[in-house]
Order: sequence, then C-alpha cells, then structure tokens
Amino acid sequence: MFALIFQNKVVQIKAEPFLVASTLTWVDIDGVKPAPEVDWLFDGSKFTAPPIPSIKVQAVAELPTLEKDILYAVVQQAVGEITKEQLNEKWLELKAKSAEAKS
Repeated sequence: MFALIFQNKVVQIKAEPFLVASTLTWVDIDGVKPAPEVDWLFDGSKFTAPPIPSIKVQAVAELPTLEKDILYAVVQQAVGEITKEQLNEKWLELKAKSAEAKS
C-alpha cells in the first residue's frame, strides 16, 4: 500500500502509486504500524494520527446544547477564563434551565 502525501498530510491511500503532480509524494506504507489513514500527518520519516482535539471537537459538536454548555464552562475554568466559583454558578444556572425544560 502507498500513502499519497500533500503538505505533510495523507490525502489518499492506494494499492499502487500512479503519476501525480510534483507537489505530491507517494510513500510506501507496507509494514508501517499502525497503518496510516487519510488525514494522518507525515513528517518525512514517520506517520502520526491527527491531533486528538480535532476529534474531540467533532464529538462535542454532536452533544446536546446543555452538555455543550457544561463542557464549555468546565474548559473555561480549566484554562483560567473563569474562576471555580463562576463555574459553580454556571453549573447551577444550567441545572435550573434543564429542570425548567423538563417540566
């Protein structure tokens, strides 16, 4: 198998390489463990999976609004944008909104 690389990123995987523009490069990935996939990064010698945050952002996007708001508040507190007290206030506010929505 071969990975087609463009700007240090795997853009395609094929059994056999074919003629491509000079800005693209084929890399033999037989025996590479774990096997690289499309969107993996290539630094010229090794492959790495895409950064986890991009995967987490996609997972967060699929959460219901209340859970997103809670997670966002926790992240804000973790990075120092809000205090622990503000996080607790936000939690109580979101909890009350959730109870109102259920009734």
